[in-house]
Amino acid sequence: EPYRRQRQMCIRDRAMTVYQQAKTLILAGKYEREDMEYKLNRYKAAGRIAVEEYEELIALMDARELVD
Repeated sequence: EPYRRQRQMCIRDRAMTVYQQAKTLILAGKYEREDMEYKLNRYKAAGRIAVEEYEELIALMDARELVD
């Protein structure tokens, strides 16, 4: 049963775009700023997220820092 649940989660996560995954993690506060920025920069450079999506995700992290 635990294996099946993990597999279902992996399948679901693959269906989400890189942008959706990053946004979900940021909104949940489950990220380290430096690590997330590094990944977002790599995704943007590789064309896996658009510049507008990158800017939105950075702004979300900035906003979270103001609240926390």
